[in-house]
Amino acid sequence: MAENIRIGVIGVGRIGTSHAKALAGFPGVEVVLADRDSGRAAEVAAQLGVGSVTDVADLATAGLGGIVVATATATHPDMIRFGVDAGLPVFSEKPISLDLAAAVAVEADVRAKNGVVQMGFQRRFDEGFVRVRDAIQSGELGRIHTIRSVNWDPFPPDAAFIPTSGGIFRDCATHDADVLRWATGEEVIEVFAIGSNGAHGYIEEAGDFDSAVSTLRLTGGLHATFSHGRYNEAGYDARFEAAGVKKTISAGFGQNTAVVAAEESSTLTGPHPASDFYGRFVPAFAAELEAFVDLINGGPNRASIADAVEAAFIVEALDRSAHQGRPVQLAEIKAELGL
Repeated sequence: MAENIRIGVIGVGRIGTSHAKALAGFPGVEVVLADRDSGRAAEVAAQLGVGSVTDVADLATAGLGGIVVATATATHPDMIRFGVDAGLPVFSEKPISLDLAAAVAVEADVRAKNGVVQMGFQRRFDEGFVRVRDAIQSGELGRIHTIRSVNWDPFPPDAAFIPTSGGIFRDCATHDADVLRWATGEEVIEVFAIGSNGAHGYIEEAGDFDSAVSTLRLTGGLHATFSHGRYNEAGYDARFEAAGVKKTISAGFGQNTAVVAAEESSTLTGPHPASDFYGRFVPAFAAELEAFVDLINGGPNRASIADAVEAAFIVEALDRSAHQGRPVQLAEIKAELGL
Protein backbone atom coordinates (compact mmCIF):
# COMPACT_ATOMS: atom_id res chain seq x y z
CA MET A 1 0.00 0.00 0.00
CA ALA A 2 1.59 3.25 -1.17
CA GLU A 3 1.71 6.28 1.06
CA ASN A 4 0.32 9.82 1.09
CA ILE A 5 -3.12 9.45 -0.45
CA ARG A 6 -6.16 11.56 0.42
CA ILE A 7 -9.47 9.75 0.03
CA GLY A 8 -12.83 11.42 0.27
CA VAL A 9 -15.69 9.48 1.83
CA ILE A 10 -19.16 10.67 0.83
CA GLY A 11 -21.85 9.67 3.31
CA VAL A 12 -21.40 9.27 7.05
CA GLY A 13 -24.06 6.72 7.87
CA ARG A 14 -23.05 3.42 9.39
CA ILE A 15 -21.26 1.97 6.37
CA GLY A 16 -19.60 5.27 5.41
CA THR A 17 -18.36 5.88 8.93
CA SER A 18 -17.03 2.32 9.12
CA HIS A 19 -15.22 2.72 5.80
CA ALA A 20 -13.75 6.04 6.91
CA LYS A 21 -12.51 4.51 10.15
CA ALA A 22 -10.88 1.61 8.30
CA LEU A 23 -9.22 3.88 5.73
CA ALA A 24 -7.94 6.21 8.44
CA GLY A 25 -6.12 3.25 9.94
CA PHE A 26 -4.16 2.52 6.75
CA PRO A 27 -0.57 3.84 6.72
CA GLY A 28 -0.22 7.00 4.64
CA VAL A 29 -3.93 7.41 3.95
CA GLU A 30 -5.66 10.66 4.87
CA VAL A 31 -9.47 10.76 4.99
CA VAL A 32 -11.79 13.66 4.23
CA LEU A 33 -15.53 13.31 4.94
CA ALA A 34 -18.48 14.87 3.13
CA ASP A 35 -22.21 14.54 3.60
CA ARG A 36 -25.33 16.48 2.65
CA ASP A 37 -25.56 17.14 6.40
CA SER A 38 -22.29 19.04 6.81
CA GLY A 39 -22.74 19.25 10.57
CA ARG A 40 -22.95 15.49 10.83
CA ALA A 41 -19.85 15.14 8.62
CA ALA A 42 -17.91 17.51 10.89
CA GLU A 43 -19.10 15.63 13.99
CA VAL A 44 -18.01 12.23 12.67
CA ALA A 45 -14.74 13.70 11.41
CA ALA A 46 -13.96 15.00 14.90
CA GLN A 47 -14.71 11.57 16.38
CA LEU A 48 -12.39 9.84 13.92
CA GLY A 49 -9.71 12.51 13.90
CA VAL A 50 -10.02 13.14 10.15
CA GLY A 51 -10.93 16.12 7.98
CA SER A 52 -14.26 17.18 6.46
CA VAL A 53 -15.65 19.63 3.91
CA THR A 54 -18.88 21.59 4.05
CA ASP A 55 -20.13 20.51 0.62
CA VAL A 56 -19.63 17.37 -1.47
CA ALA A 57 -18.63 19.54 -4.45
CA ASP A 58 -15.64 20.75 -2.44
CA LEU A 59 -14.07 17.31 -2.78
CA ALA A 60 -13.33 18.01 -6.46
CA THR A 61 -10.68 20.52 -5.41
CA ALA A 62 -9.51 18.83 -2.23
CA GLY A 63 -6.44 17.14 -3.72
CA LEU A 64 -7.89 13.67 -3.50
CA GLY A 65 -6.58 10.42 -4.92
CA GLY A 66 -10.01 8.78 -4.91
CA ILE A 67 -13.49 8.87 -3.41
CA VAL A 68 -15.69 6.36 -1.59
CA VAL A 69 -19.44 6.55 -2.20
CA ALA A 70 -21.45 5.37 0.80
CA THR A 71 -24.61 7.40 0.32
CA ALA A 72 -28.21 6.27 -0.22
CA THR A 73 -28.70 4.06 -3.27
CA ALA A 74 -30.73 6.68 -5.14
CA THR A 75 -27.70 9.00 -5.14
CA HIS A 76 -25.14 6.47 -6.39
CA PRO A 77 -25.43 7.38 -10.10
CA ASP A 78 -24.78 11.08 -9.44
CA MET A 79 -21.98 10.42 -6.98
CA ILE A 80 -20.24 7.94 -9.30
CA ARG A 81 -20.45 10.43 -12.17
CA PHE A 82 -19.18 13.21 -9.88
CA GLY A 83 -16.05 11.22 -9.06
CA VAL A 84 -15.40 10.12 -12.62
CA ASP A 85 -15.91 13.66 -13.95
CA ALA A 86 -13.37 14.85 -11.38
CA GLY A 87 -10.88 12.33 -12.80
CA LEU A 88 -10.85 10.27 -9.60
CA PRO A 89 -10.99 6.52 -9.04
CA VAL A 90 -14.29 5.74 -7.33
CA PHE A 91 -15.28 3.08 -4.84
CA SER A 92 -19.07 2.75 -4.65
CA GLU A 93 -21.31 0.64 -2.52
CA LYS A 94 -23.69 -1.55 -4.49
CA PRO A 95 -25.99 -1.32 -6.29
CA ILE A 96 -25.31 1.27 -8.96
CA SER A 97 -29.05 1.92 -9.04
CA LEU A 98 -32.26 0.03 -8.32
CA ASP A 99 -33.32 0.94 -11.86
CA LEU A 100 -31.62 -1.36 -14.36
CA ALA A 101 -31.67 1.07 -17.27
CA ALA A 102 -30.11 3.74 -15.07
CA ALA A 103 -27.37 1.33 -13.98
CA VAL A 104 -26.59 0.46 -17.59
CA ALA A 105 -26.43 4.17 -18.46
CA VAL A 106 -23.99 4.92 -15.63
CA GLU A 107 -21.71 2.07 -16.67
CA ALA A 108 -21.77 3.31 -20.26
CA ASP A 109 -20.84 6.84 -19.08
CA VAL A 110 -17.97 5.50 -16.98
CA ARG A 111 -16.67 3.45 -19.90
CA ALA A 112 -16.92 6.37 -22.33
CA LYS A 113 -14.87 8.56 -19.99
CA ASN A 114 -12.33 5.82 -19.19
CA GLY A 115 -13.40 6.07 -15.57
CA VAL A 116 -12.26 3.71 -12.86
CA VAL A 117 -14.95 2.40 -10.51
CA GLN A 118 -14.64 -0.41 -7.98
CA MET A 119 -17.93 -1.71 -6.57
CA GLY A 120 -18.47 -2.80 -2.98
CA PHE A 121 -18.60 -6.55 -3.48
CA GLN A 122 -16.87 -7.45 -0.23
CA ARG A 123 -17.54 -11.18 -0.52
CA ARG A 124 -14.85 -11.32 -3.19
CA PHE A 125 -12.41 -10.49 -0.38
CA ASP A 126 -13.72 -12.90 2.26
CA GLU A 127 -11.28 -15.67 3.17
CA GLY A 128 -13.83 -18.47 2.84
CA PHE A 129 -15.35 -17.25 -0.42
CA VAL A 130 -11.87 -16.84 -1.93
CA ARG A 131 -11.03 -20.39 -0.87
CA VAL A 132 -14.14 -21.78 -2.58
CA ARG A 133 -13.34 -19.86 -5.76
CA ASP A 134 -9.76 -21.14 -5.74
CA ALA A 135 -11.01 -24.72 -5.31
CA ILE A 136 -13.34 -24.29 -8.29
CA GLN A 137 -10.76 -22.65 -10.53
CA SER A 138 -7.92 -25.07 -9.69
CA GLY A 139 -9.88 -28.22 -10.46
CA GLU A 140 -9.53 -29.43 -6.88
CA LEU A 141 -13.22 -30.37 -6.73
CA GLY A 142 -13.29 -32.08 -10.10
CA ARG A 143 -16.20 -31.33 -12.37
CA ILE A 144 -18.51 -28.89 -10.59
CA HIS A 145 -22.18 -29.73 -10.91
CA THR A 146 -23.91 -27.51 -8.33
CA ILE A 147 -23.39 -24.18 -6.59
CA ARG A 148 -25.43 -23.22 -3.53
CA SER A 149 -25.66 -19.74 -2.02
CA VAL A 150 -27.49 -18.79 1.17
CA ASN A 151 -28.22 -15.31 2.51
CA TRP A 152 -30.51 -15.00 5.54
CA ASP A 153 -31.06 -11.91 7.66
CA PRO A 154 -31.94 -12.29 11.35
CA PHE A 155 -34.91 -9.92 11.14
CA PRO A 156 -36.64 -8.02 8.33
CA PRO A 157 -36.18 -4.28 7.84
CA ASP A 158 -38.89 -1.99 9.13
CA ALA A 159 -42.03 -1.38 7.13
CA ALA A 160 -40.85 1.97 5.78
CA PHE A 161 -37.81 0.44 4.07
CA ILE A 162 -39.48 -2.40 2.18
CA PRO A 163 -41.21 -0.31 -0.53
CA THR A 164 -37.90 1.45 -1.30
CA SER A 165 -35.69 -1.66 -1.15
CA GLY A 166 -36.23 -2.84 -4.70
CA GLY A 167 -37.50 -6.17 -3.36
CA ILE A 168 -35.75 -9.11 -1.77
CA PHE A 169 -33.80 -10.03 -4.90
CA ARG A 170 -32.30 -6.58 -5.55
CA ASP A 171 -31.78 -6.01 -1.83
CA CYS A 172 -30.36 -9.40 -0.87
CA ALA A 173 -29.34 -11.39 -3.97
CA THR A 174 -26.93 -8.97 -5.68
CA HIS A 175 -23.92 -10.29 -3.76
CA ASP A 176 -24.88 -13.91 -4.49
CA ALA A 177 -25.23 -13.09 -8.19
CA ASP A 178 -21.83 -11.41 -8.27
CA VAL A 179 -20.04 -14.19 -6.40
CA LEU A 180 -21.59 -16.81 -8.67
CA ARG A 181 -20.05 -15.19 -11.78
CA TRP A 182 -16.76 -14.37 -10.04
CA ALA A 183 -16.22 -17.82 -8.58
CA THR A 184 -17.25 -19.92 -11.58
CA GLY A 185 -16.14 -17.74 -14.48
CA GLU A 186 -19.48 -18.52 -16.13
CA GLU A 187 -22.47 -16.38 -17.03
CA VAL A 188 -26.09 -16.94 -16.05
CA ILE A 189 -28.39 -17.86 -18.94
CA GLU A 190 -31.75 -18.46 -17.30
CA VAL A 191 -33.37 -18.28 -13.87
CA PHE A 192 -36.49 -19.47 -12.13
CA ALA A 193 -37.46 -18.04 -8.74
CA ILE A 194 -40.32 -18.40 -6.30
CA GLY A 195 -41.09 -16.30 -3.24
CA SER A 196 -43.36 -16.63 -0.22
CA ASN A 197 -44.56 -14.74 2.84
CA GLY A 198 -45.33 -16.08 6.27
CA ALA A 199 -45.00 -13.42 8.91
CA HIS A 200 -45.23 -9.64 8.70
CA GLY A 201 -48.02 -8.59 6.36
CA TYR A 202 -46.33 -5.33 5.39
CA ILE A 203 -43.82 -7.20 3.21
CA GLU A 204 -46.53 -8.90 1.18
CA GLU A 205 -48.56 -5.68 1.04
CA ALA A 206 -45.56 -4.00 -0.59
CA GLY A 207 -45.50 -6.69 -3.29
CA ASP A 208 -42.37 -8.30 -1.90
CA PHE A 209 -41.42 -11.66 -0.38
CA ASP A 210 -39.87 -12.53 2.98
CA SER A 211 -38.21 -15.68 1.62
CA ALA A 212 -37.27 -16.92 -1.83
CA VAL A 213 -35.62 -19.86 -3.56
CA SER A 214 -34.08 -19.62 -7.02
CA THR A 215 -32.44 -21.88 -9.57
CA LEU A 216 -29.99 -20.55 -12.14
CA ARG A 217 -28.57 -22.14 -15.30
CA LEU A 218 -25.07 -21.09 -16.39
CA THR A 219 -23.22 -21.15 -19.70
CA GLY A 220 -20.92 -24.07 -18.90
CA GLY A 221 -23.70 -26.41 -17.78
CA LEU A 222 -23.53 -25.54 -14.11
CA HIS A 223 -26.64 -25.16 -11.99
CA ALA A 224 -26.92 -22.95 -8.93
CA THR A 225 -29.47 -22.45 -6.19
CA PHE A 226 -30.03 -19.32 -4.12
CA SER A 227 -31.90 -19.21 -0.82
CA HIS A 228 -32.83 -15.83 0.62
CA GLY A 229 -34.82 -14.88 3.68
CA ARG A 230 -35.47 -12.20 6.24
CA TYR A 231 -36.09 -14.44 9.27
CA ASN A 232 -33.19 -16.27 10.88
CA GLU A 233 -33.15 -15.25 14.54
CA ALA A 234 -30.07 -17.41 15.15
CA GLY A 235 -28.07 -14.69 13.37
CA TYR A 236 -26.97 -13.46 9.97
CA ASP A 237 -26.22 -16.43 7.71
CA ALA A 238 -24.21 -16.09 4.48
CA ARG A 239 -22.75 -19.25 2.95
CA PHE A 240 -21.41 -20.28 -0.44
CA GLU A 241 -20.90 -23.89 -1.49
CA ALA A 242 -19.49 -25.65 -4.54
CA ALA A 243 -20.22 -29.34 -5.09
CA GLY A 244 -17.92 -31.27 -7.40
CA VAL A 245 -17.55 -34.92 -8.28
CA LYS A 246 -14.47 -35.21 -6.05
CA LYS A 247 -15.66 -33.21 -3.02
CA THR A 248 -17.74 -30.34 -1.78
CA ILE A 249 -16.42 -27.15 -0.19
CA SER A 250 -18.41 -24.51 1.66
CA ALA A 251 -17.68 -21.01 2.97
CA GLY A 252 -19.46 -19.49 5.94
CA PHE A 253 -18.62 -21.86 8.79
CA GLY A 254 -16.63 -20.62 11.77
CA GLN A 255 -16.89 -18.53 14.90
CA ASN A 256 -19.89 -16.58 13.64
CA THR A 257 -21.84 -19.37 11.93
CA ALA A 258 -25.58 -18.89 12.42
CA VAL A 259 -26.49 -22.53 11.78
CA VAL A 260 -27.53 -24.92 14.55
CA ALA A 261 -26.22 -28.46 14.15
CA ALA A 262 -28.68 -31.29 14.85
CA GLU A 263 -25.96 -33.60 16.16
CA GLU A 264 -24.82 -32.81 19.70
CA SER A 265 -21.28 -33.93 18.84
CA SER A 266 -20.99 -31.47 15.97
CA THR A 267 -18.76 -28.40 16.19
CA LEU A 268 -20.66 -26.73 13.33
CA THR A 269 -22.57 -24.19 15.40
CA GLY A 270 -20.61 -20.96 15.86
CA PRO A 271 -20.27 -19.65 19.44
CA HIS A 272 -20.65 -16.03 18.30
CA PRO A 273 -23.12 -15.83 15.38
CA ALA A 274 -22.99 -12.55 13.47
CA SER A 275 -25.91 -10.24 14.14
CA ASP A 276 -25.77 -8.58 10.70
CA PHE A 277 -23.90 -8.47 7.41
CA TYR A 278 -21.26 -6.04 8.63
CA GLY A 279 -20.31 -8.17 11.61
CA ARG A 280 -20.06 -11.19 9.35
CA PHE A 281 -17.73 -9.52 6.83
CA VAL A 282 -15.59 -7.07 8.86
CA PRO A 283 -12.23 -8.38 7.53
CA ALA A 284 -13.59 -8.49 3.98
CA PHE A 285 -14.72 -4.86 4.14
CA ALA A 286 -11.22 -3.83 5.18
CA ALA A 287 -9.65 -5.97 2.45
CA GLU A 288 -11.78 -4.44 -0.31
CA LEU A 289 -10.73 -0.96 0.80
CA GLU A 290 -7.09 -2.03 0.74
CA ALA A 291 -7.74 -3.20 -2.82
CA PHE A 292 -9.18 0.23 -3.64
CA VAL A 293 -6.05 1.96 -2.34
CA ASP A 294 -4.05 -0.42 -4.52
CA LEU A 295 -6.30 0.48 -7.46
CA ILE A 296 -5.61 4.18 -6.91
CA ASN A 297 -1.93 3.33 -7.13
CA GLY A 298 -2.31 1.56 -10.47
CA GLY A 299 -3.31 -1.91 -9.29
CA PRO A 300 -6.04 -4.09 -10.83
CA ASN A 301 -9.75 -3.45 -10.43
CA ARG A 302 -11.04 -6.51 -8.61
CA ALA A 303 -14.77 -5.65 -8.71
CA SER A 304 -15.65 -3.46 -11.68
CA ILE A 305 -18.79 -1.50 -12.44
CA ALA A 306 -19.33 -3.83 -15.41
CA ASP A 307 -19.52 -6.71 -12.91
CA ALA A 308 -22.19 -4.78 -11.01
CA VAL A 309 -24.28 -4.39 -14.17
CA GLU A 310 -24.10 -8.12 -14.87
CA ALA A 311 -25.24 -8.84 -11.31
CA ALA A 312 -28.08 -6.37 -11.83
CA PHE A 313 -29.27 -8.30 -14.89
CA ILE A 314 -29.41 -11.46 -12.80
CA VAL A 315 -31.43 -9.98 -9.94
CA GLU A 316 -33.78 -8.30 -12.41
CA ALA A 317 -34.41 -11.71 -13.95
CA LEU A 318 -34.98 -13.27 -10.52
CA ASP A 319 -37.47 -10.59 -9.54
CA ARG A 320 -39.32 -10.88 -12.84
CA SER A 321 -39.43 -14.68 -12.60
CA ALA A 322 -40.85 -14.72 -9.06
CA HIS A 323 -43.54 -12.17 -9.86
CA GLN A 324 -44.50 -13.62 -13.23
CA GLY A 325 -44.22 -17.30 -12.32
CA ARG A 326 -42.03 -18.30 -15.25
CA PRO A 327 -38.41 -18.94 -16.22
CA VAL A 328 -36.67 -15.81 -17.44
CA GLN A 329 -33.67 -15.68 -19.75
CA LEU A 330 -31.19 -12.86 -19.32
CA ALA A 331 -31.10 -12.40 -23.09
CA GLU A 332 -34.72 -11.26 -22.89
CA ILE A 333 -33.88 -8.45 -20.50
CA LYS A 334 -30.78 -7.35 -22.37
CA ALA A 335 -32.71 -7.26 -25.65
CA GLU A 336 -35.28 -4.92 -24.09
CA LEU A 337 -32.42 -2.52 -23.35
CA GLY A 338 -30.97 -2.85 -26.84
CA LEU A 339 -27.94 -4.78 -25.64
